[in-house]
Amino acid sequence: MTENHKDNRYEHGVEILKGMMGKNGDKIIDELNQLHPDIAHFVIAGYADIFGRPGLEKKERAIVILTALIVQGQTDQLYAHTYTALNLGLTPNEILEVIIQCTAYIGFPRSLSALKVVQEVLKENGLEFNK
Repeated sequence: MTENHKDNRYEHGVEILKGMMGKNGDKIIDELNQLHPDIAHFVIAGYADIFGRPGLEKKERAIVILTALIVQGQTDQLYAHTYTALNLGLTPNEILEVIIQCTAYIGFPRSLSALKVVQEVLKENGLEFNK
């Protein structure tokens, strides 16, 4: 792989990441670079490789990501990707439904942990679930 191709992947990844993360895009990139620049490069180029693919709409990708994070109990990443899901057009109730659909397969404790994280993000954004 040429250096030019690597740079193109990274730049395309930055574009996609910022498009998905909205106002938090620059913050996420900075945090990744603080962890380690090489890791940041892998993750950001991965956005080009994975999220740059055809086949799913952005909202569908967000649902897949939320599901994977909820199932794994990855609450730190769920926090960030809940912002992404909202930025990509998912409603609070659609995010709630993702959690509900996971509950039968992962159990109440993990679902309740996910719900707590999502509620925190919603509160920070002045949003709530429709009851």
